[in-house]
Amino acid sequence: MLSTKKIEVAIVGAAGKKGGEYLTSLLKRPDIKIAGLVINKTTTPQIEKLEKEGVKVFKNGDIYSLLSQVSFDTVLVSVPHFQHDAMTTQFLNANKYVIKEKPLAFLNPQVENYQTIISTKKIPPLFTTVQRSILPSFVKAKSELPLMKLKSLKPVIKFLMKKIH
Repeated sequence: MLSTKKIEVAIVGAAGKKGGEYLTSLLKRPDIKIAGLVINKTTTPQIEKLEKEGVKVFKNGDIYSLLSQVSFDTVLVSVPHFQHDAMTTQFLNANKYVIKEKPLAFLNPQVENYQTIISTKKIPPLFTTVQRSILPSFVKAKSELPLMKLKSLKPVIKFLMKKIH
């Protein structure tokens, strides 16, 4: 018998262009529950509607409140490049599955940091949707990390459905 539990997803950067596109897409899926959203100061009508429906929305990029106040399995990080590494590290350390919509890393030390965190986990908790295959950090990550490169979120959702349930 299939589980009816939904994958609980948080989105960081939900009010941005790409984050908003991911939010719209994920809201159409019956197997996904939007558990929480992190935005900067700008909101959208879609986010305001979700907040009225009880979805926790944290402003000013407050991922710490998201982590302490919301139960979720997976986080989709859709923020500017310079914020990805610190946020990804926080979420991996909190045992969350992380989907990055930016390249995995720009520097080898970032890859090594992820490798250290991931090495203690039994399943690959890190996914990336965009890569620049010529970056030395991507070459290193591809050879040393158990990651999945994606063209869409469907394979991640299938994978998570199996692992979370």
